[in-house]
Amino acid sequence: MTIGEQIRDLRERQGMTLTELARRSRISKGYLLEIERNKKMHPSLANVERIVSELGARIAIVEGVERYQARSIELEQRIAKVRDIIK
Repeated sequence: MTIGEQIRDLRERQGMTLTELARRSRISKGYLLEIERNKKMHPSLANVERIVSELGARIAIVEGVERYQARSIELEQRIAKVRDIIK
Protein backbone atom coordinates (compact mmCIF):
# COMPACT_ATOMS: atom_id res chain seq x y z
CA MET A 1 0.00 0.00 0.00
CA THR A 2 1.45 3.36 -1.02
CA ILE A 3 1.71 6.39 1.25
CA GLY A 4 -1.14 8.05 -0.62
CA GLU A 5 -3.34 4.98 -0.25
CA GLN A 6 -2.56 4.79 3.46
CA ILE A 7 -3.47 8.43 3.95
CA ARG A 8 -6.74 8.05 2.03
CA ASP A 9 -7.59 4.88 3.95
CA LEU A 10 -6.97 6.55 7.32
CA ARG A 11 -8.94 9.64 6.30
CA GLU A 12 -11.92 7.61 5.10
CA ARG A 13 -11.92 5.34 8.16
CA GLN A 14 -12.18 8.46 10.31
CA GLY A 15 -15.03 9.80 8.17
CA MET A 16 -13.03 12.89 7.28
CA THR A 17 -13.54 14.57 3.93
CA LEU A 18 -10.66 15.55 1.69
CA THR A 19 -11.68 19.20 2.13
CA GLU A 20 -11.61 18.90 5.92
CA LEU A 21 -8.19 17.24 5.99
CA ALA A 22 -6.82 19.85 3.59
CA ARG A 23 -8.12 22.67 5.78
CA ARG A 24 -6.88 21.14 9.03
CA SER A 25 -3.43 20.30 7.66
CA ARG A 26 -3.12 23.64 5.81
CA ILE A 27 -2.42 21.86 2.51
CA SER A 28 -4.35 22.58 -0.66
CA LYS A 29 -7.08 20.13 -1.55
CA GLY A 30 -5.54 19.62 -5.00
CA TYR A 31 -2.12 18.79 -3.57
CA LEU A 32 -3.65 16.38 -1.06
CA LEU A 33 -5.66 14.72 -3.84
CA GLU A 34 -2.47 14.26 -5.87
CA ILE A 35 -0.81 12.57 -2.89
CA GLU A 36 -3.77 10.26 -2.32
CA ARG A 37 -3.90 9.31 -6.01
CA ASN A 38 -0.12 8.77 -6.13
CA LYS A 39 0.31 11.51 -8.72
CA LYS A 40 2.56 13.49 -6.38
CA MET A 41 5.54 11.17 -6.35
CA HIS A 42 7.70 13.05 -3.85
CA PRO A 43 5.55 14.81 -1.26
CA SER A 44 7.66 16.74 1.18
CA LEU A 45 8.20 15.15 4.55
CA ALA A 46 6.90 18.31 6.25
CA ASN A 47 3.58 18.02 4.39
CA VAL A 48 3.26 14.32 5.12
CA GLU A 49 3.97 14.97 8.80
CA ARG A 50 1.19 17.61 8.90
CA ILE A 51 -1.27 15.24 7.25
CA VAL A 52 -0.31 12.36 9.52
CA SER A 53 -0.58 14.60 12.57
CA GLU A 54 -4.13 15.62 11.65
CA LEU A 55 -5.09 11.98 11.15
CA GLY A 56 -3.49 10.93 14.42
CA ALA A 57 -1.64 8.24 12.49
CA ARG A 58 1.38 6.29 13.57
CA ILE A 59 4.77 7.68 12.70
CA ALA A 60 5.46 4.51 10.67
CA ILE A 61 3.89 6.22 7.67
CA VAL A 62 6.35 9.09 7.93
CA GLU A 63 9.25 6.67 8.27
CA GLY A 64 8.01 4.92 5.14
CA VAL A 65 8.07 8.23 3.27
CA GLU A 66 11.64 8.89 4.38
CA ARG A 67 12.74 5.49 3.06
CA TYR A 68 10.77 6.03 -0.15
CA GLN A 69 12.31 9.45 -0.74
CA ALA A 70 15.82 8.13 -0.10
CA ARG A 71 15.29 5.32 -2.62
CA SER A 72 13.84 7.74 -5.16
CA ILE A 73 16.81 10.08 -4.84
CA GLU A 74 19.22 7.17 -5.22
CA LEU A 75 17.38 5.97 -8.32
CA GLU A 76 17.39 9.46 -9.84
CA GLN A 77 21.16 9.68 -9.25
CA ARG A 78 21.70 6.33 -10.98
CA ILE A 79 19.58 7.42 -13.94
CA ALA A 80 21.60 10.63 -14.22
CA LYS A 81 24.84 8.63 -14.30
CA VAL A 82 23.50 6.39 -17.06
CA ARG A 83 22.41 9.45 -19.06
CA ASP A 84 25.89 10.94 -18.70
CA ILE A 85 27.43 7.71 -19.98
CA ILE A 86 25.09 7.59 -22.96
CA LYS A 87 25.85 11.18 -24.02
